[in-house]
Amino acid sequence: MWFALGRSVTSGCPTRPAWAVAHAATIAGFRGWTGVAAIQVEYSLLERTVEGELFGAARAFGLGVTPWSPLANGLLSGKYTRDDQAPPGSNRPHHVASRLTERTFTVVEALQRITDGLGASIAAVALALAWVHQQQPVTSTIIGVRTAAQLDANLASLDVSIPDEKLTKLDALTTPHLNFPADVLKHVAVDYQQRGVTVKGVASRAR
Repeated sequence: MWFALGRSVTSGCPTRPAWAVAHAATIAGFRGWTGVAAIQVEYSLLERTVEGELFGAARAFGLGVTPWSPLANGLLSGKYTRDDQAPPGSNRPHHVASRLTERTFTVVEALQRITDGLGASIAAVALALAWVHQQQPVTSTIIGVRTAAQLDANLASLDVSIPDEKLTKLDALTTPHLNFPADVLKHVAVDYQQRGVTVKGVASRAR
């Protein structure tokens, strides 16, 4: 079963590169057609590269973002561990086998530590989904469940608010390496444009 958590959106542009999203939104605007309302992208603590071009396109055109696979095919559900990489009930081994890496287990273990600190009633699945909900510009989240218990665990994320210091730790642990020109714009261009001045909280080095 598939559901969406959060505010609903209408016409979406699923799994397309940023240039195609921008092209569709621009053509629709020029011709007076119904515009693109949102993009659907894979997004989770293990897949954050969409934060570059695709999130940029969403912000530029005022589009909603509806992530799919927020638990990375169950890798962030808490059932996969270093000691049990093929847990009972796992029905997608071909999807996760290549992603059972040191990085994945580091993130899973970090989620568990944060979960323990927030309270025993909060499951890792709810924490991982809550992280997605709290990211900008996420509008609603597509989830997939097979059982009522899984649905309850997913819905519990709506009541979880991750403290800023925990968000910072998760962000630092999973920050993606984005394609050019992300690094240039973030580090070099800001320094040359602002020349030591802080603008809207963004600091720069004098050049």
